[in-house]
Amino acid sequence: MLIFFVLRGTPKDAGVVAIGQEPGAQDLKTFGLTFAAAIRTPTFWVIGVSGFLTYYSILALFNHMFLHMRGLGYGPKEAAESLALLGTLAAISKLAIGWLADKIDRKLVFLGALSVMFAGVLLIAMGGREWVWIGIGITGCGWGGLFTLYNMLTVNNFGLREIGRINGTVSLLESLGGGLGIWLTGKLYDVYGSYEVPFDVIAGAVFLGFVVGLFIKSGSPEAMGLKPAS
Repeated sequence: MLIFFVLRGTPKDAGVVAIGQEPGAQDLKTFGLTFAAAIRTPTFWVIGVSGFLTYYSILALFNHMFLHMRGLGYGPKEAAESLALLGTLAAISKLAIGWLADKIDRKLVFLGALSVMFAGVLLIAMGGREWVWIGIGITGCGWGGLFTLYNMLTVNNFGLREIGRINGTVSLLESLGGGLGIWLTGKLYDVYGSYEVPFDVIAGAVFLGFVVGLFIKSGSPEAMGLKPAS
């Protein structure tokens, strides 16, 4: 009920002007690419593939961390606390990284968050019991903000014109990556008898997500309402 009565789709719906737009400017929903045009751009697939790889890592890590900690010799209580630490820091980083992305270039913030996550996952994968808690903390500080940034970069690049279908398709790719990560990590554990190889694969996926993410643009004139879409 609160969403129904309070939330508005655009600044115009709320009776205000968007920051950076002149009074009387067109509704932001008139700017941006159509879904058909968006999926023909390299940027769409770069965002989607990077999201696929990153969500592979995020969901695989979160769903298998408890068992990994048990394998390192921690009891059920400590293993559960590792998930609590990861989730808490991820929640905080969503707010912190979202705030930072409003202040400086969003692509730089995005790549920075991926770099932080990669460093943390490497420590979890290769550091053993001595470094796992530090790795969990670093990973949480990086991965939480990525939930925010993929959506933000999608809107910045494609605008609001048909953002429902565009963002929904990107989210589908992310979900497919996450589902594959959960399943394949478990499968690799069954094959190798430990999480060493599966977590190395997770780290590799984060690195590839970073490399692909280098080609994501910060935004486009059409998405920001600076030039009407054709």
